[in-house]
Parts: sequence; C-alpha cells; structure tokens
Amino acid sequence: MDAALQNAVLTGRYAITETPEVIKTAGNCFRYFKESGTLLVSTPDFTDKVNGRVRMGKSVAIRLETLISEPAALKALYRVLGDCRDKVDKETWANMK
Repeated sequence: MDAALQNAVLTGRYAITETPEVIKTAGNCFRYFKESGTLLVSTPDFTDKVNGRVRMGKSVAIRLETLISEPAALKALYRVLGDCRDKVDKETWANMK
C-alpha cells in the first residue's frame, strides 16, 4: 500500500482492506480497487509540512456498481475515454489493454 493511502487508512478516512493499483501522473493519482469496485481519483499526493508524512490529495471515489447502474453516467465516462483516445497517438492507444 502506498504511503499516502496508508496514512488515509490510519486516520480513518477510508476502510480499505485491499491494495490498489496506483497510477500517478503529474496532475492526478488514480487508485483502482478491483475487489471493491472503486476508483479513487485525486490531486497529487503531497508531503505534510507539519509532520513530513505523505498525504493523499483531495479525492473522489467512483463506485463502479453505481456507474454501471446509471446509463447516462456510463455514457459520459465512455465519451471522456473517447476524447482521450482522439488525443493519443494510435500506437499508444493500440498497446493499451
């Protein structure tokens, strides 16, 4: 478990029993919990100036079960991914699984 998520669990912000797949970019951090069907999207992790701990940025949880049950929401996400596909070169997109 990455340090920011571990601190969030320790402070009681999340009750998580699985280790997520973590993808960090310059502007976001994605934590995918496959077992529980949750995707956390957050601003980048940061170091707390008071105690030096790595903290998770402000996060939003996307519950896949809820997303799947709402066709409009699923369609919106599909549209966003399509917009991403249009901006990425074809070779990069083809190599994604």
